[in-house]
Amino acid sequence: MRAPERIGPGALRTARNAPPTPKRINMNPNFQLATIDGTTFTQGDTNPFPLGAPTSLLESIDADGDFVVLEYQGGLIVSIPEHQVRYVLEIEPTDTSREDASTI
Repeated sequence: MRAPERIGPGALRTARNAPPTPKRINMNPNFQLATIDGTTFTQGDTNPFPLGAPTSLLESIDADGDFVVLEYQGGLIVSIPEHQVRYVLEIEPTDTSREDASTI
């Protein structure tokens, strides 16, 4: 058994109570968010929360004041306090047409 990871004052995370790993449907995601406890949210991941449709996919990410807002298919919205976010990676979608590729 792996050693527990301390994630806050007196809080321990072990394999038993760790959040479930979401299933990824989109193999070419445009964004990913990671929290300070190591949880990641990537575009196309299924909903890891017990609320909402179990197969709803993460569609968008946005900033709203002191929160980062994740929106899933079906309207499920998850707000994460900004101070809990380790990083957000965003990739601009690229156009792979020959015209654009020739100008690179």
